[in-house]
Amino acid sequence: MLSVLDKGKVIGMKLSGMSNRAINRKLGYDRDKISEVWSEYNAALARMNDPGADIKAIQDEMCSDPKYDSSKRTKRKYTSEVDAALKEILEQEEAKTRRLGPRHKQKLTNKQIHEQLVSQGHDIGRVTINNAIARLRKKLREVYIRQHYDYGDRLEYDFGEVTLDCGKGIRPYHMAIFSSPASNFKWAYLYTNQKQAVFQDSHVRFFEMMGGVWKEVVYDNMRNVVNKFIGKNEKELNRELIQMAMYYGFTPNVTNCFKANEKGHVESSVQILRNQIFAARYKFSSLDEASAYMTRRLEEINKEESIAKDGDDESIAKDGKDGNINISQDIMADTVRAKDAINDSDSIWFDRVNSDNSWADGTEVSDENRPENCASLENRPENCAITDIKIFTSSKGCTITEEKKHLLPYRPPLELAIISENTVDSYSMITIDTCKYSVPEYFVGKKVTVKKYHDEIRVYAKGSHARDSIGIDADNMICSHKRIFGAGNMSVDIYHYLGTLLRKPGAVRNSVALKSIPKLKAIFDTHYAKEPKKFIEIFIEHKGLSVDEIMLLFEEKTSNKETMRAEMKAISVTGKPSSADVVIRADMVKYTALIYNAGIGRKEVAAGIECKVARDGVVENTMDNYVENDRIFNPPLSLPPLSATPVPPPPTSSLSPLAPSSSSSFASSASLLSTLPSPPSPTRREVVAHASNS
Repeated sequence: MLSVLDKGKVIGMKLSGMSNRAINRKLGYDRDKISEVWSEYNAALARMNDPGADIKAIQDEMCSDPKYDSSKRTKRKYTSEVDAALKEILEQEEAKTRRLGPRHKQKLTNKQIHEQLVSQGHDIGRVTINNAIARLRKKLREVYIRQHYDYGDRLEYDFGEVTLDCGKGIRPYHMAIFSSPASNFKWAYLYTNQKQAVFQDSHVRFFEMMGGVWKEVVYDNMRNVVNKFIGKNEKELNRELIQMAMYYGFTPNVTNCFKANEKGHVESSVQILRNQIFAARYKFSSLDEASAYMTRRLEEINKEESIAKDGDDESIAKDGKDGNINISQDIMADTVRAKDAINDSDSIWFDRVNSDNSWADGTEVSDENRPENCASLENRPENCAITDIKIFTSSKGCTITEEKKHLLPYRPPLELAIISENTVDSYSMITIDTCKYSVPEYFVGKKVTVKKYHDEIRVYAKGSHARDSIGIDADNMICSHKRIFGAGNMSVDIYHYLGTLLRKPGAVRNSVALKSIPKLKAIFDTHYAKEPKKFIEIFIEHKGLSVDEIMLLFEEKTSNKETMRAEMKAISVTGKPSSADVVIRADMVKYTALIYNAGIGRKEVAAGIECKVARDGVVENTMDNYVENDRIFNPPLSLPPLSATPVPPPPTSSLSPLAPSSSSSFASSASLLSTLPSPPSPTRREVVAHASNS
């Protein structure tokens, strides 16, 4: 068969006057074929003169390669027997699909079907079978419709997974991504999971940042959106999503199953952001550092695209001639597909034109540059003034600043919690997402209402309960915890167990409530290991303080106790004290009380530090408290006012309180102090109250 080039040579030689024989000798073509080509050429020229002839079709026929007429051919290999066998195999495949589901993984391939036919004795080629299968199954390629959205109309949402090292090893993290097709704006937040609290928190943060809401938000069929499927196409939306949409005023739109192309802008945004943000860096010290890094990169990406958009607009303006605009064929192909569409006044060439004959930005539209006039042949877009025409292009620049003007009104952040009911177990704890949180002990065995936020857990009483033993009103919120994650982790508040620990002081040492505060556990082990009940009493006495404040109180108390023990150690003798030392120390306590009642050193004694005693013009130190065998001797708590009289010198035969004395000095001291009244020993409650007041 001659090609179009061969036909051109033959026709050219015939037009120059050469005979068929001469062309045959020169080109080697058959003379009958040369005559056929020349006859078809003359017949085509003759048809062009007929009235109503399709000139373009005749021209295509003259200038195209010759074609064989295969319509009358009979199939020699693909016989009726082969066709029947193939249809039987395909029917079996359809029955299998109905039983296993449309997306099962056990379908026969074309190669396997061909092998079955060959094994049955049919002599048939694989390509022939492939063509027959395609014809019988009648598979049609899907057609996509190009979309154009106005500002503020559509927002797309999806999750994207990234693998990072945020100080806890390599693990997957999740980006909650928002994408606006109209402005090409992309934003994301980084989380550790894709749960409902994360889903809601990302929406609240994004709407708060943008200062407005889109009219429609598009999702796929994730569990945060679809609660369950009803029938073939109906879906029941998640309650929390409906509440959030009702509050902000947007319409949730859910795509069809397995149709990612229906929200293609956010699908591509997931790939773009994952590559441009975390391809160069994936190691961070913490999740907060990774989030801060992602925020900086998002600002840079959107800023770069915004600059690119401005550059595209400038290049269009510079390409115009004499103040007119020239539109490339690519842009024309993206916007107008047929000549008839040009005559539509709502052509997607142009932005919205208001009913008052003005563009969307408020500028007036001249009559000669109305869309319907510009669309005519003599007023093609390239001949319209750039100042009057608004042209839609497929530029990828970011124009979020312009889109913000078209968003729905701003509303305060939505504090929407996930509400559930939980029963308090015997350890006075509730379980939320495999983590345990403590609640006050008087709610053991009762039901409580839990409000779960993204970063906080709040627990409320279920119904009315009496006031507890410590005096907290249990009719409202009973406690709250910072949200924790990880199976088996616990958040324990020691205040929730004070009543039980007071009744069971032996359980304090190894309790999880105490060990959850390592610094407090160290104080207990050092100073209160033998007095666990006293340790809990201090907690109950200062129940209004926070854990940090109670820590400072314990540090202050233990610091004073260390000072007292150090001073007592200075006056102690090595080894077991004698009976005389015991009597002398008892006399020291009585003598200190006598001086104290006389109005000497009241401030020092009341502060529990030391008492100053003047003897022969020399000031010596003694203790106002003496600890032995867990018994505390204190001066009387009701003190007379300070006296302005000078300090009387003590008796010359008084003992030095800091050193053991001889037997003679001991006798004189005993005779002198025996006449002094003994101060009453305070009770333990008075001692604790006195220490707190001081």
